[in-house]
Amino acid sequence: MNKHNLMKKIASVATELDVNGFPKEAKKMDLMLLKLAQEEMEDIYKGYFGKDIEMQDNKDIRKKNTNNFKDLTDFLDYYGVEYTVTSGGVEVKGGLWLDNNNLTSLPESFGNLKIGGGLALYSNNLTSLPESFGNLKIGGTLHLGYNKLTSLPESFGNLKIGGDLWLNHNKLTSLPESFGNLKIVGSLGLYNNKLESLPESFGNLKVSGDLLLYNNKLTSFPKFRNLNIIY
Repeated sequence: MNKHNLMKKIASVATELDVNGFPKEAKKMDLMLLKLAQEEMEDIYKGYFGKDIEMQDNKDIRKKNTNNFKDLTDFLDYYGVEYTVTSGGVEVKGGLWLDNNNLTSLPESFGNLKIGGGLALYSNNLTSLPESFGNLKIGGTLHLGYNKLTSLPESFGNLKIGGDLWLNHNKLTSLPESFGNLKIVGSLGLYNNKLESLPESFGNLKVSGDLLLYNNKLTSFPKFRNLNIIY
């Protein structure tokens, strides 16, 4: 059944209402709407990539395509992100939401981004971050929680963040020496990791909110300056 006929069938089913004003065959209508949405996705994919696909499982398609991008703009295009290319890099006006996407890596040029709002990368499968990550300029909160990060690049301390920083629920065992250079306008969440020690520079951190360190393996702490620590 082509899309035109399918839409006519949906319309006819939708007009057959019961005494309460609901479609008599609501379940059938839901299934047909799902089928229509699937056909729309096939058309979109064909138009963008220039080939047909068999729509079996959207998550499987995403897993196959997510981590093959070397070019930052290709990566952003894939996720439908609106951006502007400038002489200074790539700008995203609002927030950038890339959470829950089964990401295992990011393009090496990811640090060229300037993001007007927050950056959500939580609930992926990231095991590492590109060295350029520290060049990011983020206008809001950076959320990297619920990944599989074991370490952070040395450039991480150069980040410009306009909100909270969440690194909770990862597998971090240590932090780079540059971490103490961070200025966080909000809270810092490092809880539920595997941190065994903190860099000496950690005491220089500027965090306007809470510092959450509980559920780690820390046995000693550097001298902190004016921080509200929860551990």
